[in-house]
Amino acid sequence: MSANTETELAAVKISLASAEQQLAERDKRVAQLHAQVGNWHKACRGLQDLVNDIGLLLGGDLPRQQVTQVARERMERIAALERRIHSDAKIMHDVLVGNQAAWIEWRRGAGAEAAMTWVQNSLMGVGVPDEAAPWASEPQAWYSANKADPFPTCFCGRPSNTLWMGRGFCSDAHYEQGRAKADADAAGKTGLPLFDGTSPDTEGGSCD
Repeated sequence: MSANTETELAAVKISLASAEQQLAERDKRVAQLHAQVGNWHKACRGLQDLVNDIGLLLGGDLPRQQVTQVARERMERIAALERRIHSDAKIMHDVLVGNQAAWIEWRRGAGAEAAMTWVQNSLMGVGVPDEAAPWASEPQAWYSANKADPFPTCFCGRPSNTLWMGRGFCSDAHYEQGRAKADADAAGKTGLPLFDGTSPDTEGGSCD
């Protein structure tokens, strides 16, 4: 296997891993939205039950009509949100299936280039990263910086792919440095430098 092919295979694997992580995060968000919709449904049912009582308390038909309109608008917003959730779920399902197809394409021996066709097709309408965009040449850094809920930036200024105690780290080396400093601070050994500018970077960029 040539070096170029190995590089392409590595790129495909990174792309698949990133897509799977994005799907997991989107599924979590969709579940949260479903929970919100359920709560709104309960609130609206309660609001509908109170419409007549509120109208009687305020007196006359106009207040009752106003409250009914509010309830109707809320139900319409809930219905729109449900449609959006359903649409997003289908989009993410197709992205997952497309990445699975890419894996099958590679596994059956068609090569990384054929597999990448599936990945690139999933970006239609979204577009590939602008080459001038920050981290556009580094797959892990690009994903870390642009995912739905990025971790706090590493102390060296790079996007983080590891989270520990509310702090982000871009590499194992920086994570170990952060842990060492936290342990030293806890032991009262202050003054330990957090970053010496020479630690290796697992994302392929310079931490100098």
